[in-house]
Amino acid sequence: WSIHNLGRYNRWPRSYHADVVDYLVQDGARIIGFDILFEGDGTEPEDILLAEAVGRAQNVYTAMFLLPADSLNYQYAMEEDPYRRLSPQSVFPEASVTDRDDLFFREYAEGPFPEMVRNAKGLVAVSTSPDRYGINRWMPLAMNFGAGTYPSLNFRLASDALGVSFKDVRIEPGRHIRLGDKRTVPIDRTGRMLLRYYGPGGAVGATFRYISFYDILKRRLPPGQFRSE
Repeated sequence: WSIHNLGRYNRWPRSYHADVVDYLVQDGARIIGFDILFEGDGTEPEDILLAEAVGRAQNVYTAMFLLPADSLNYQYAMEEDPYRRLSPQSVFPEASVTDRDDLFFREYAEGPFPEMVRNAKGLVAVSTSPDRYGINRWMPLAMNFGAGTYPSLNFRLASDALGVSFKDVRIEPGRHIRLGDKRTVPIDRTGRMLLRYYGPGGAVGATFRYISFYDILKRRLPPGQFRSE
């Protein structure tokens, strides 16, 4: 519906996203997460509008891709993490992770433009780990890049929603991730969680509620749709 009305999502003006962020905050959304990459140098007017909206919100997590080095695709191993200095709060404290070397390690990152990173509440990984058949049966919840360990988008949103800070997280590869006294999530040695898909396949929204980006952008919803109880 959104693509039908607005065209391909990677061509949408970033002011659309800024407008949606402002609306979600006004409507009571506690947490906002983007799983798309906002590349560029951040100097375009549209970039500035989006970064400003994210800064006002103070509850937006924005995505980066963590990838293996691949010189054939010009993805060369990075000697240092260019994002950690922009968003140091996004990296797990060393005390939170045991046996860090067992987790997936990625040598290359693609992230948002700098001001987006600075203004976001956190930077999260949206990399997946498909099996040899191309199916995502496992999801990495924590991945190493440079000298730090980053959470996945789903992990960060869930822990934030539960009110669990990084200092209360304990990652034990091959056993579990402990979210304070709220949850324990089993993981394998590389930090992946086995996915248990809910509900029937088929139509979008069959199990989880789905709201069109277009409907939010055009204010076609009654107030309070995103307010947490």
